Amino acid sequence: MIADPFGEFPLCAPDLYRAMGVDASINKFPLIRRQRGRRINAGIHIPPDGAKPGPPFLRGVTHHFKWRGPVWERLHRRMASEHEWRHESTGYLDYLERHGGRLPTAGTFPYSREELFRRGLLRRPTALDRAAGTLRPLAEMLPPSVRRLVRRGYERVFAGRRG
Repeated sequence: MIADPFGEFPLCAPDLYRAMGVDASINKFPLIRRQRGRRINAGIHIPPDGAKPGPPFLRGVTHHFKWRGPVWERLHRRMASEHEWRHESTGYLDYLERHGGRLPTAGTFPYSREELFRRGLLRRPTALDRAAGTLRPLAEMLPPSVRRLVRRGYERVFAGRRG
């Protein structure tokens, strides 16, 4: 257990996987309403069984504190398995072996919530975002034909606002 993860890992590296030359999935679903019987997949790269992704304006930052001593063993174990993302583990190990076990630090910055907002990695929802977040669950109760019309309008309003 790490008592102060941000003290131990003070840098944010938004493009770490790319800097390591690994084509990794960076989509995460870190905020999940836990329900009985719902299975959460390892890494939380896809929504858990039956869950729908949130609205396109909802954004979070996941701090991945996996780069500790035990990472070598986990990466080797995954690389030798039939795991869906074993190619990622192979890429990480290749990079680490070529660079003396050191992660790239180019493009990193000291963690702070304010800096995440300044860089656009986090953003505050607008009034329109909040309204859409309130109306979206209500639209789910509409008949399917009306729901399709609402969805089309919703997508037009939010076109280009994803990401």
